[in-house]
Amino acid sequence: MTRARRIFGGIAAVALFAAAPLAAQAQPTFVLEIVDRGKPLPDVPVSVREADPAGVAELAGLGKPIGTTGSDGSLTIRNDAANLADGAPMEVWVLDCEDGDTRVILAEEGSGDPCADGAAGEGCGCRRIGVFAWGTGRVVIDVGEGTVTTAPGADDLMPPMPGLDTTQVILGIGLGFSHLPNLEDAVRDQPGLIDADVSSTGITLPASFEVIPPWDLPFTLGVGGAYSSVSEIRQVFDPATNGLSMGTIDFTRWLTWGQVAWYQALLKSPEGVDLVTLRAAFQALWMYNDLEILSEFSGGELAMEDRSESGFRTGVVAGVDLYVTPQLGFRVEGGVLFGEGDDADTSYEGRFILLRRFVF
Repeated sequence: MTRARRIFGGIAAVALFAAAPLAAQAQPTFVLEIVDRGKPLPDVPVSVREADPAGVAELAGLGKPIGTTGSDGSLTIRNDAANLADGAPMEVWVLDCEDGDTRVILAEEGSGDPCADGAAGEGCGCRRIGVFAWGTGRVVIDVGEGTVTTAPGADDLMPPMPGLDTTQVILGIGLGFSHLPNLEDAVRDQPGLIDADVSSTGITLPASFEVIPPWDLPFTLGVGGAYSSVSEIRQVFDPATNGLSMGTIDFTRWLTWGQVAWYQALLKSPEGVDLVTLRAAFQALWMYNDLEILSEFSGGELAMEDRSESGFRTGVVAGVDLYVTPQLGFRVEGGVLFGEGDDADTSYEGRFILLRRFVF
């Protein structure tokens, strides 16, 4: 197998590794913000009213309660909180009462006035102030101005906030390098060797799957893997030693690992989303080295040999995550994979990884 085919195969395998978990994406949500002339309104009950309640009484009238706004006037709503298709047109009705209480009713288009037949109660009335599409973006309802505006939102993919029962998943795929500082010494320590051309640095294709469980601890759990086209080695021997005149070694490596990582947010957005995160991880790795050896003897004969070795190793990595949106970012990290003693397995690793965040 040629070196190019090995690299192509590594890229394909890494891509499949990173793409497989995408099938388990987070349940979609959208955010409702209720304000009064720009000032957030906390503790506002929100309900949803369907056009066809299918005989369920609570879905008629003022609708089914789905939550109350928090101190910042916002409420995150799951798309499946009602039997509505994504993009379904929803009318926004505001219920105002003489005692100052306010309630917001999200009524499916065509379901009529939710305050009809006295459902709002004495001293209360409804007014329709706008329309939005269910399950899309961020919806801002200004009850003082009587407006409804929408904007693209990514709150369904925000990382978990302290105290929330959510799980964050981070997928990564990237490009890097491996440098084996002891490789040249190991290659040159052979009888009859006259000269050797050793490239101790090779391309690495890493992929990762990381989870932040719903705990209030600054630690993540993860697994990952990498394919490395480590080196192509050319050797020249003295034929008088063992009849060997030249040799070529194609050295590739596969790694898989499990890890525990510590992280610390250095910068957050105004909404509390981690934008810059410092991290360090301990890794337990399984390594598989593959060496294709082509030998040429003084008489012109050629011999091909395939050798391999595998075993468990340990490593440490540290780096920083930077996010350009709540979902998308990149990681720059470096680390060390510890071999046995001073053997050629010891390597320095550098990686640039694209990241995608999800919340479950």
